[in-house]
Amino acid sequence: MKKLFFLMAFLVTIGTSGVYAQLAKTVTLTTPNTLASALGDDAVKITSLTIIGPLGEDDFKTMKEQMNMLQVLDMSGVTELPMVDSGFGPYALVSIPQAAFKDKLTLQEILLPSIPFSIGTEVFSGCNNLGKVDFSQASGLEKIGGNAFGGCSSLQEI
Repeated sequence: MKKLFFLMAFLVTIGTSGVYAQLAKTVTLTTPNTLASALGDDAVKITSLTIIGPLGEDDFKTMKEQMNMLQVLDMSGVTELPMVDSGFGPYALVSIPQAAFKDKLTLQEILLPSIPFSIGTEVFSGCNNLGKVDFSQASGLEKIGGNAFGGCSSLQEI
């Protein structure tokens, strides 16, 4: 009987070791490029992130490269995005940077901001699990770059 109990306990332990708790976090930033420090060690565990305040290019790198479990991103409270080269001479655009989330397979849902902005080339390209992009507050959206949603085979709701 003891052997059976220990066997069952062992199997339950192994069976649940791959289960991670879902972690939702809201961060309020006062300056761009501070997301990594605001998240700290939680960055790798966060599945749902709401951002309030300005974002810089380094913040997008943090989301793409360090946030390995990010599924839902709410940018509706974002107040500023980085200026990036428009590709049309000496003009710059306020934009979600080119390829910012390219091949981010964990990303499933994103809510876009209401400020004037553009979506750069290939921003969500290859995000195979991206099923919903919420444009409902994106009244300031000015441009969507080429292949921005290329390969988003799960996209069902816009």
